[in-house]
Amino acid sequence: MENAYKSKDKVKPTGEEIPPKKGKDHAKDAYEYATAPLSKDEYDPIYDKVWELDDTATLMTEDYRKRFIAEYLQAKIRYERLRIFLAKWRACQLKDINIRDVVGFVPTTPLSVLEDQAEFMDRYLRVLEVRAAIDDIDLKRIKYRL
Repeated sequence: MENAYKSKDKVKPTGEEIPPKKGKDHAKDAYEYATAPLSKDEYDPIYDKVWELDDTATLMTEDYRKRFIAEYLQAKIRYERLRIFLAKWRACQLKDINIRDVVGFVPTTPLSVLEDQAEFMDRYLRVLEVRAAIDDIDLKRIKYRL
């Protein structure tokens, strides 16, 4: 007999019970989410996870939609980190502060090259977002942490 007291947030819309998370082990949680089938129409645990760059490797499965999400997350996280770095570098230049004091090293790559890289990464992300819309992959629901 089914438990009549099941919590609503522990049951998928299909009625299937969501397995409990196993502690704070990100890799195990990421693997469990990555191996569950991705469906555009129903609840999917991939949208519950707050993804970190290291976790995205677990999305490299046979499912092209999950591989696509991994590719997008990897590019997005790296792009956001680069933007933050560039903002710090520009702020250091404006305030005449040594960049080493802020980020811990002196970049060997010129600022202009990193700005070009950020521009191209942004364009690439926009292309991925268009592809996601075509393939009906909801990137807005994907959460990530820098």
